[in-house]
Amino acid sequence: MIKLDKCRRPEAIIMSVVYFKFHSSNTYDSVPCDGLYLTVAELKKGILAAKKLPMGKKMSSDLKIINEQTKEEYKNDDDMIARNVSVIVSRVPLKTRMCKHEEFQTVHLEVNIGITTRHCQLRR
Repeated sequence: MIKLDKCRRPEAIIMSVVYFKFHSSNTYDSVPCDGLYLTVAELKKGILAAKKLPMGKKMSSDLKIINEQTKEEYKNDDDMIARNVSVIVSRVPLKTRMCKHEEFQTVHLEVNIGITTRHCQLRR
């Protein structure tokens, strides 16, 4: 955007952005940032909107955000990312929660004495 003033030359308004690229991509895209910082949650929403990826309950994966320079992973959605920083984005599967009844499965073994029941932890 250019701000026009009658007495002076036009001044360019500098917009803050956070640059991102997917791990497999060669080019960077950007998400606009209003202030000095952008939260990880806001960045994820901006990336999903820019790349037209599904949001909300339709999401089958989450985004992993890593600072390109420091290699620090932003794990909390409330973490702040400074403006004009480059990050690398990877898609990772959503973590599913297992219910109590899914944690163990019942296995019946027939022994000469009778039927015994053992609980075996499922391997996933």
